[in-house]
Amino acid sequence: MNNYNKFGLAIGLGVSVGTTVGAITGNIGLWLSVGISIGVAIGFSLLKKENMGEKS
Repeated sequence: MNNYNKFGLAIGLGVSVGTTVGAITGNIGLWLSVGISIGVAIGFSLLKKENMGEKS
């Protein structure tokens, strides 16, 4: 799996978790955006971790 697939997977997981929590709490708008933000942060950290591992 290349780096960009991991990034997309992280965003997808963030969206799904955010949507689930939003549906449970009744505030999809808030939790969807939180889930996307968390997914992007995890995706960037995975990209950075992979890039640092290749340089070593």
